[in-house]
Order: sequence, then structure tokens, then C-alpha cells
Amino acid sequence: MKRLSLFIATTALVAGLGLTTPLLAQTTTKVMLTAVDPAVLTTAWRATDIIGAKVYDDNGLEIGQVQDLLVAANGAVPFVIVTNIPASKEAARDVVVAASDFELVGKKLTMHGGSAAALLGLPIF
Repeated sequence: MKRLSLFIATTALVAGLGLTTPLLAQTTTKVMLTAVDPAVLTTAWRATDIIGAKVYDDNGLEIGQVQDLLVAANGAVPFVIVTNIPASKEAARDVVVAASDFELVGKKLTMHGGSAAALLGLPIF
């Protein structure tokens, strides 16, 4: 009798799983892919090229280093986390800078109007 009960329970479980599997398969959502304009890619920056990059002021002096990028829910990168390059190592800290403040000048990531003192004046991130 015990074996019969075990057989019935196992059969019911297997049958139940068989009925729910097609239901789970029907709940998948389709992903819509967006075509990318190749011309845009020629001016785009790779995150791997930016993270760790040195940051320079308008005079070509190194004032910081990019530590990370902050990505918004819409996929935009509005902010960059920069570690400043102070005179003393103890004053080094991470600050947040608007991504729009940067420009690639030659092969240098330049922060126009930026300086080591300006980075020191920003709140710690």
C-alpha cells in the first residue's frame, strides 16, 4: 500500500510538472534590438578606455584619474568618478564630475576649466 501511495504521488508530481512547463514557456518576452549607426561608433568611447585614464587640465597637467562611470537608467553616462591628484597622497579622494566636462583632445582626456584645486573643492563621493 505504501508503494502504491508513493507511485501515485510521484506520478501526480511528474504530471503536474508536465502541465506547468508549457505555461512557463509562454510567458517569455521578446527583446527588441536597435540598429546602430556605424558613423556613431567611430566617435564613441569604450568604457575600458576611459576607466583608468588620466585626466588633464587645459594646460596638459595631470589632475586626476577616472575610477568609474555612472550609468543612468536610460543608458546615458551623465557622470564620471575621478580620483584627484593632490600634492599629498592623504588628500586623494573620489569626486563626481559631469561627463560633459570632458573632451578627448588628441589622446588626452581633458577637463576644460578643471584643475587640481577645483577637484579638491568638490564633495567626496
